[in-house]
Amino acid sequence: YVITKEDIHRSGAVDLPDLFRMVPGVDVIGVYGNAYGVSARGFNDRFSQRMLMMIDGRTTYVTFFNGVFWENDQVFLEDIERIEIIRGPGATLWGANAVNGVINIITRDPEEDQEMMVTGKAGTKHYREGIARYNGSLTDKLSISFTGGYREDQGTRGVNDWRRVPKAAGRLKYKLSDSATIHFLAGFNEADIGLDVTEYTQRTDARFRDAYYQILKWEQQISDTSQFHLNLYHDNTRFNSDDKQLSIEGGNTEVEVQHAFALGTRNKMVWGGNYRNTIAQSSLTRSRTDHDDLIGFFLQDEFTLADRVTLVAGVKYERNSFSGSDWSPRGCILYSPWDNHHFRLAVSKAYRTPGFFEENSRFVKTLPSPLPPLPIALILGNEHLDPEEMTAYELGYRTTLLNRLGLNLELYYNDINDIIDLLTLRQSVPYVLAYDNAYNAISKGIEVSLDLPVAPWWTLTANYTFQEVE
Repeated sequence: YVITKEDIHRSGAVDLPDLFRMVPGVDVIGVYGNAYGVSARGFNDRFSQRMLMMIDGRTTYVTFFNGVFWENDQVFLEDIERIEIIRGPGATLWGANAVNGVINIITRDPEEDQEMMVTGKAGTKHYREGIARYNGSLTDKLSISFTGGYREDQGTRGVNDWRRVPKAAGRLKYKLSDSATIHFLAGFNEADIGLDVTEYTQRTDARFRDAYYQILKWEQQISDTSQFHLNLYHDNTRFNSDDKQLSIEGGNTEVEVQHAFALGTRNKMVWGGNYRNTIAQSSLTRSRTDHDDLIGFFLQDEFTLADRVTLVAGVKYERNSFSGSDWSPRGCILYSPWDNHHFRLAVSKAYRTPGFFEENSRFVKTLPSPLPPLPIALILGNEHLDPEEMTAYELGYRTTLLNRLGLNLELYYNDINDIIDLLTLRQSVPYVLAYDNAYNAISKGIEVSLDLPVAPWWTLTANYTFQEVE
């Protein structure tokens, strides 16, 4: 499923998670106030631990908490070219934690349009936002874009979820030759926010500081059927609560290579590898500083067996500091028995690794203010956790009825093992809870969507999702 920049403009959305409400099979929940949870095919919660989000090849998945801060204004909506949403496992290409789905955000090419834009928005909850954007070519080879803005709101009445967020993002594109291009992207976001009572926090205020990223991309068109990509990025975030109970600092440095090429007339191959180093420092863990080194390799082949039958097979190998080595294979058959009728049958495996907090936490939960700060629970990590593993079976059908009405049908059955959760070790105050591979689950469901273009500027959509977890 693809959300285009035109869809974003017409949606009226001011928060990124609101865009995902239009996607069949994707569940968006309001946890409290401005805090969201986004997931596909079940198991939605505050951080959506089995959903991976990427922005221009940079993961926004926070390994410390195992999830995404969806409300953290990580990208300007005005900068987005398109959003690609994959429902179901994507670990063969994207690796660990791409279990229930992948959200891949691609920002606009600075060479695409020549524009200068100033936008002002206002709404309920005393919401105000101002954005200035420039996009265009400086020479035949050099083009740039820059976006800066500030937003604030007072949050939901009765909930401490106010926000004040200055942020900026820029992109430079330079053509080395007709076949080679480099991109440099950078941005920062330093937010002051309110935190309501949660599993980890009292009602307090907090600040994101030094939240920045840099990305360097090199794209090489080797031939008409061969492309090479190199992606290097670094990001860092420091988060502190005013009551000094919550302190987290972390960063990622990753290098990734990918090569896609045609092998003969029937094979389309893609292979690649990556290395990522993640460092985390926190007041919530036994060791104040920890790190994770991840290395991965993948290979996928799309083989045209006959005019109407295509086979897709791939595998990814990863080794990380938490759980060791893991394999994520995938096999898929694409069959089009008649024109405009397309079937897809897929079997794949994906996994979620334990995070820093799940492995290394030692956190005392106290009574919320204004009560005395007496300890009521102790949360402990577990260094012997196994990764969660999911085997997924999918069947899809897509067609266009009456030359206008688009129909998409998806059936899925997911077998999930070694789900990580908190188990109570002591039943009296103060309670003692520890992370463990607590249980297994089956997730199954159906997704149906209809699209009817009425005019170039008007499309009617309807979708229905049923899911069951046991």
